[in-house]
Amino acid sequence: MATYTKERLQADGLEPTLQLLLSGVTQGRRVPYGRVASLLERELGIPKVFSTHIGGVAGALMERIWAVDDSVPPINLLVVNAGNWEPGRGSDEFLREWFEIGDAELQRHRKDYVQEAINEVRSFKRWRQVYRQLFGRDYVPDPSIAPDEEFDRDGQPDNPRYGRGGEESEEHKALKAHVRDNPACVGIRKPVESARNEARLLSGDEMDVEFLVGPSRIGIEVKSIRSGDADLERGIYQCVKYLAVMIAESGFTEDQADCRSILVTERPLPVALQSLARRLGVKHTVVSVNVGTGARR
Repeated sequence: MATYTKERLQADGLEPTLQLLLSGVTQGRRVPYGRVASLLERELGIPKVFSTHIGGVAGALMERIWAVDDSVPPINLLVVNAGNWEPGRGSDEFLREWFEIGDAELQRHRKDYVQEAINEVRSFKRWRQVYRQLFGRDYVPDPSIAPDEEFDRDGQPDNPRYGRGGEESEEHKALKAHVRDNPACVGIRKPVESARNEARLLSGDEMDVEFLVGPSRIGIEVKSIRSGDADLERGIYQCVKYLAVMIAESGFTEDQADCRSILVTERPLPVALQSLARRLGVKHTVVSVNVGTGARR
């Protein structure tokens, strides 16, 4: 027996959905359908919301926004399919209207149009006014609705929660040391010339672990059991950055440089982040060290 109707989702689900999107809007954070579905289950007291119905919620939200202000960029594009990290085809009508283009043009350059629209969403300055226009009250960030903000203390100055680095958590230090001393856990079978922690790049970043294996340079980013989903996502992007800088430092082209980066976590990546890692070419492996420490699971 159905426990909700699509009409109810597209009425009562709009405010929590917009709150979730606004929690990461300045970063252009894309949110998988399943994440929105889980939120609506909790906020609306529904046992199970099917992800296939979330595109309709995102579309209804954008239609309501445009009913009061058609100059607002299509924030519904931040709601994406976990399989390819792209908004579903149901959003094409909003892209066509926003850019005033036909379907043939949209399909030829869809990724470019999606990214351009998301850039406009990120730079839009009046989201709080839009929220008040829609719901008659001020937007107040809700920590229980925002993406998981459990950032482990990792000593890095770019840490959104701890900033300027600082002392690392014991779990982060333990995982980092274990990986350094056990290169086989990240698939390294050849003799290691050098293994060290806190390997500094010319960009000022520090890789948690660096291995030099023959001509290969391998940078490792570790995320302990304390890291929530947002920190795991950050780890993916840190690996992208480390690899790019290592290649630049090598003096070779991307094809010639023998550099790799690997993300090590103590729990599997959520499906959406698995997809993101694949799309960005980030290698990932699970290494459990801090099991039973009482840390966040």
